[in-house]
Amino acid sequence: MISRIVKEPLVHFLLIGGLIFAAYSVFDDRPTAPTSQQIVITQADLSALSAQFESVWKRKPQPQEFSSMIEEMIRDRVLVNAALDLGMDQGDTVINRRLRQKMEFFAASIAEAVEPEDGELEAFYQANSQNYQIPPQFALEQFYLGDRAAANTVASALAALKNGTDPERFRHPSLLPERVEMSSMRVLDSAFGTGFAASLESLSIGEWSGPVKSGYGLHLVRLTGKSPTTHPALEQVADKVFQDWQSSKRQEVLDQYYQSLRQGYEITLPTADDAS
Repeated sequence: MISRIVKEPLVHFLLIGGLIFAAYSVFDDRPTAPTSQQIVITQADLSALSAQFESVWKRKPQPQEFSSMIEEMIRDRVLVNAALDLGMDQGDTVINRRLRQKMEFFAASIAEAVEPEDGELEAFYQANSQNYQIPPQFALEQFYLGDRAAANTVASALAALKNGTDPERFRHPSLLPERVEMSSMRVLDSAFGTGFAASLESLSIGEWSGPVKSGYGLHLVRLTGKSPTTHPALEQVADKVFQDWQSSKRQEVLDQYYQSLRQGYEITLPTADDAS
């Protein structure tokens, strides 16, 4: 019972709110409410500077380099404080977007610690099974008619192909392959243009059909092979299902956390009279 309560989204966002403030109080070692005329560089700041340098240059900074980095940090804070004193952060879209991203990222990192209950992944997989199905593959021959073709030309070429007579006078030169081995829909769309593979799904194997439109023009097509759509077992796509479940859960928790915060605000919108 307690385990089930702990895993409820309602509990998640309450925990997230508390954890955000608790985490900042633990990891933020800045002095309490410094004045705008104080610049306090902590040991954590220096360690972060050194680590940042090492991550790029794969060595510790020399004393002169470290002093320059500290001075640059001081310069950064002086200018930021001056900008804040002038209110330059107010109404700034870039700053607002960055603060929102930081809040969402921090809350999401906590939400990711949530683990699925027994059977929850299976239920998620069943509810979203269309996302995990393996689309059909096709093998084919194609006869290129050009970027456009009159209806009688299409009909004559199709009749020639079906009757086994010479259709070459209808063919337009092309670098596209005349035969394609069994390939995924993604590969076919990559070669012939988006939507070409979907046009093949209704065609019968062994019969010339068309015209089929590609990104290059019109084709007559004969399918020589087709594999059906398959649905893999959960075990075969478990990693992908878990990632999707985690993403879904993260969004669910974030939405509920946002709603809990929003309820604390009184929102005022302009009226029709304000706009006139």
